[in-house]
Amino acid sequence: MKPSDLFSKVTTQVTQRVSVVGSIHWVVGRMFRLQGFRWELRRNGELKLGLWRKSWLKNKRKANPKRLLFFPGFGDTPLSWLTVFLLAWPAIKSKYDEVVLVTFPGFAGFLENEKSFHSMDLLIKATLDVCDELRPHTIMGHSMGGFLAAHYAAACGAGERGNTKKNYHGPDLVILVDSSGAAESESERENLEKVLHSIGREGFKVLRPHAFAKEPFWFRLVSRDFAKCFEFEEVSQLALSFRPDHWVQSKLHKIRSKVWVIWGEKDTLLPSNHVSVWLEALQSGENPNSSKGVLLKNLGHSPQIENPTVTAAVLSQILLGRDPHAIGKRWWKVLTA
Repeated sequence: MKPSDLFSKVTTQVTQRVSVVGSIHWVVGRMFRLQGFRWELRRNGELKLGLWRKSWLKNKRKANPKRLLFFPGFGDTPLSWLTVFLLAWPAIKSKYDEVVLVTFPGFAGFLENEKSFHSMDLLIKATLDVCDELRPHTIMGHSMGGFLAAHYAAACGAGERGNTKKNYHGPDLVILVDSSGAAESESERENLEKVLHSIGREGFKVLRPHAFAKEPFWFRLVSRDFAKCFEFEEVSQLALSFRPDHWVQSKLHKIRSKVWVIWGEKDTLLPSNHVSVWLEALQSGENPNSSKGVLLKNLGHSPQIENPTVTAAVLSQILLGRDPHAIGKRWWKVLTA
């Protein structure tokens, strides 16, 4: 074989096996380690969850360190939130002892070559087990990640979850960004289930038109990598496994945590009228005056990508215990039930 032919064959094999997104994650992973993050795996049988953890706690024996735990959305990765977290880092570091970023297997991310969870039941159990172990002060989730965060907060409020041996009864604060799991009517719930099942059957092409209010010009360079993960059988099974009893809406009244619901005004996957649905359900519960919403103007389902600066500004103020300031009314609007 000629050297040129050998080089061409090797190059083809490498490009088939290494994605652009995967290469970026490889680089970012090494940057994380240099910045003091540590990588951990949580196993659930043959399935895995990945955790990037960064602690600046001097007293390692502190009984209940304040942790911020983050769940990304379906098919997504914490990397899409990296700019937001960098901009919000002063607020994060001033309020918490540790930040934990969860990465799911099989999605376009740090575990893209691992088998995905093929069942929503398994995914919910695995993520809730991690929450019990880590005992987060604050849980933040985007889209499916918000769905998981709300499930955990509701289970804690009902006394079904938590870590009583460690005197932990659930998160103090929950931040939900364009979260799935609630809808305005039965017909809307059925329609959303059909969309999710269509994603399972037909892949990323169903989700892509709803991912942004205006797709960034650069996204076409990585869109194929995101589409690949939706072609895996386990990812398809995960989407198709969603059932009516998985909806968290009927459990929201059990949440005792303070909740902020952040939403893109132009979200076409989960329309912004869902904010009032979440707030009304939360207001009917045990802690009726502790839930508020923020509408991010002119943004869609992925505000962390479309405008990370505005998203970080809102997040920083919430983490610091403040309502997003009215000075930003050009970019956001605070809502109550």
